Amino acid sequence: MSRVLRVALVVFGVVLVFVGLSAWGVEDMYGHGLNFTIAEEGGVATVYEEQTGQTPLFSGTSEEALDYVERRQATGKNFVVPGAIIAVGVVLVLVGLFVRRRMPD
Repeated sequence: MSRVLRVALVVFGVVLVFVGLSAWGVEDMYGHGLNFTIAEEGGVATVYEEQTGQTPLFSGTSEEALDYVERRQATGKNFVVPGAIIAVGVVLVLVGLFVRRRMPD
């Protein structure tokens, strides 16, 4: 394997690791596919899921509404894709660092 190819694999692998870590952070913060809107009126906070429209999911104080949203988002987290991106990046880095050119016999 040529030196240029090995360097390219290492650089691309490092980029993938950083992309995977960023995706992991986004997934950890926001969950997967669960976006909520909180509307406050008269001291009562109502939580709506953005994808289903205007069907209220929860009503209570603003603190209770934020707790409800955090609990729901925590159940919707899926780290398979970010983990796979990180794993592919690590494999590329390892291949680039440790696979050497074959010596002729």
